[in-house]
Amino acid sequence: MLQEAHVGQGGTVDARIRGDDLAGEVRVVHRGVPHTFLAYSTDALEVGTPVLVIANLGPGKVQVEPWDFPAGDTHLFEPVSPD
Repeated sequence: MLQEAHVGQGGTVDARIRGDDLAGEVRVVHRGVPHTFLAYSTDALEVGTPVLVIANLGPGKVQVEPWDFPAGDTHLFEPVSPD
């Protein structure tokens, strides 16, 4: 299943996640294609925050946590253009 492949991947917050049961949105790039999911986190996360997908919560929903990615790895969050 495509969504399960996103667990362990990085993404960015596209719509503020308010924390607890209040969802926001994240964008995760998988094989060069961006996908948007409703996202939940125990903490409130602002737009642009790097996140790590830690669980699949059902169709179109994921659990995320803030992620401090290594310097220079920002390419993980951008779509790859086909050559």
